[in-house]
Amino acid sequence: MSSQIARTKRAQPLHSLTYRLCSRKVLHSRCFTSLGLVAGLSYVAALASQLWSFYVYGHLFSWHTCVLTFTFFVAGAGLVGARNALVSVNPRISPTLLHAVVSIASDLSTWGLVLYYVVANIVLETVLFRPAEGLGRDYTHLTTFISEKGISQVNERVIIMIVFGYHLGLAHGLLHLLQQRDWISFPAVHLSTVAHVRSNLVHIGKKSALFASIFTVLFWFGYNIFLSPILIRMAMKFIAKDVLYHSSQHGPRWWSIDLAFRLFWNTFITTALLESVHAICDQFLSKTMEVTNTSVDPNACLISGLNVEGSNASPESILTYHAFQELHQLAGYSPSRRADIFNDVICVPSTWKQISTKCLQVMNKGAARIESLNPKAPGAPAENVNGLTRRKLAPGKGGAVETDIFNTAKPLKESTSFVQQTLDGVQDMLDSLKGASTEELLAQQRLAEEVAAGKKVDPTLRPVTGPRKRPEVLAFRWLAKTISDFVATRPWLQKQLSSSGPRPNPAVLPVMDDYQLVIWSFQSMARMVNASFREDKMGVVQNDIPAILESMVGLLTSLEKFVGSAQFQTAVSSSESAHAFVGVRSVAMVQALKTSIYQIVHTFKNHLGDFVLAPVTVERLRQFVDLDD
Repeated sequence: MSSQIARTKRAQPLHSLTYRLCSRKVLHSRCFTSLGLVAGLSYVAALASQLWSFYVYGHLFSWHTCVLTFTFFVAGAGLVGARNALVSVNPRISPTLLHAVVSIASDLSTWGLVLYYVVANIVLETVLFRPAEGLGRDYTHLTTFISEKGISQVNERVIIMIVFGYHLGLAHGLLHLLQQRDWISFPAVHLSTVAHVRSNLVHIGKKSALFASIFTVLFWFGYNIFLSPILIRMAMKFIAKDVLYHSSQHGPRWWSIDLAFRLFWNTFITTALLESVHAICDQFLSKTMEVTNTSVDPNACLISGLNVEGSNASPESILTYHAFQELHQLAGYSPSRRADIFNDVICVPSTWKQISTKCLQVMNKGAARIESLNPKAPGAPAENVNGLTRRKLAPGKGGAVETDIFNTAKPLKESTSFVQQTLDGVQDMLDSLKGASTEELLAQQRLAEEVAAGKKVDPTLRPVTGPRKRPEVLAFRWLAKTISDFVATRPWLQKQLSSSGPRPNPAVLPVMDDYQLVIWSFQSMARMVNASFREDKMGVVQNDIPAILESMVGLLTSLEKFVGSAQFQTAVSSSESAHAFVGVRSVAMVQALKTSIYQIVHTFKNHLGDFVLAPVTVERLRQFVDLDD
């Protein structure tokens, strides 16, 4: 009875909260599980951080171990919260590295994330550097008393502890942003959390060791060469004036190998913990939630998830992705749920109709976004006639002659070097500033005044008859020629600075924003249509098969045009990772879409003639039928 009541009220706005309410239980349980794993990893990190003292087995449950475990746990739990708050379903792709840096710097959450890493690492290093016995001995005061010398001196270990934690946190924050750790992908095969962490354990260890080695070496040399003298002088001005510093330092030295190794080990332990937390977050955020199984009406709950506010928008809601992921899962591996969808014809529109309509909307939106970048069918190419551009239009639409108002007297240079392009641009800017200098303008004004007054004209004052080369223009051209000659004699530099053809179009980047949603949509439709051949007793799917095939074929046609276009080839051949990322996704979507269409054609090969399809769709489907034969 409750199921029928829920099905009759699907159109109510309150029902849009159903998927959100049901997903809370799954999200809460996963959050507590992830925090439990973080607590276990924190205890392991606390024990491993004491290995340098070689008596860790006597302190398995000591007070110092508990303090270290709690500190690691707070840092890991904070990272879990940050990942859950900043999670995104699309990578941050920008036309150039400069655009990426500007977009990162303009986001307020970026600075908050970096601040979290800095504070967390300073606290971690403060606790890690403290000895197990006498937590405050020589590690809390900026000055220390050296009994054997009878003097007070700056305690540099406090300085290096804070500075090291600050730089380590800054490095972790920048690494988080550059590697886009907030973006998640949805793997096709889901492992258990333990198996996932275990499979990535070797990779995490190697990555953490490499990062710790590079960071420790850079920090050790940078601190001893640059930071140490500056910070010591600042500390001596900050503390009492009677502090003596004429004797040897009470702190790090070049030969303090023990301190350098301890810095490396602390960095390795901290990095390994944070990397493990990232692996746990990736597993829990991308794993199928199976929310609808706990609902009173699973079909209605699934429909509300597909229509969660933010669906088919930018950025998409993470709950929408989980709803489409669950639809993709049950369409292929849950016969009972498929039968429930096929047999649900009580409400209007039916469950199948609402699900198929939503999937078709996603596919049509993706096809329209791709088609907007495909070149339109033009007429003949333009001709250049006496400085005019004669553009041939389509037959029957006449023609026109357009004046090329941007055609300059000198032909444009086709330079392939990035340096040469920059120099040409600056030179054109300076050429527009050519004219009489200030002295020449004053002399011309003085000459005009004397002529107007009827005075005798000074023969040394000549009127300016035309623009002259200004000194800054001559200087720049000399500098440009020098740089061009320098680059021309070094082939390796030309290879690094060459632009390798035209620049990619930035409009190509958002083409694959809904990549995962589009793939799940047509794969879910293909699975449901194939299963309906034997499982759909009510025949609700047959009426929508033509629309599904036409949408799939239309999306495939747009994709193939885009993949074969010049701007796609330019993007793929570009050295910028963002455009290469779009190229890989486009090719993968083409292959996945062909597979889905072939599955439907193979199942309904003997019944395709019963469907009313557009001629373009029929011609394209005939290729799949011939392939099946």
